[in-house]
Amino acid sequence: MTSTTILPTLMITISIINIVLCLILAAIYFKSYHKIKIKFTLGLIIFALLLLISNIFDLRGVLFMITNNIPLQTIYMHEGVIKLIALLSLFHITIRN
Repeated sequence: MTSTTILPTLMITISIINIVLCLILAAIYFKSYHKIKIKFTLGLIIFALLLLISNIFDLRGVLFMITNNIPLQTIYMHEGVIKLIALLSLFHITIRN
């Protein structure tokens, strides 16, 4: 794998992991909401779904840049990594309770 393919592959991988985490979190919160019917849980569902939409747009943007030979900037990867860390933290807190 050359250095020109590492960044796109890494960015796609991070986006897909973020999407999967958002789907898992939304499912957990949805199941929880049906049990306890608390508005805070409904807010968590909305939050997870909005992050899901954001991550889908991120993936779409990366794929667009790759297919149109637009140079990828590492700043986009940093944003994905920050989202990944935040989602992993939220996931960890969620499954502990």
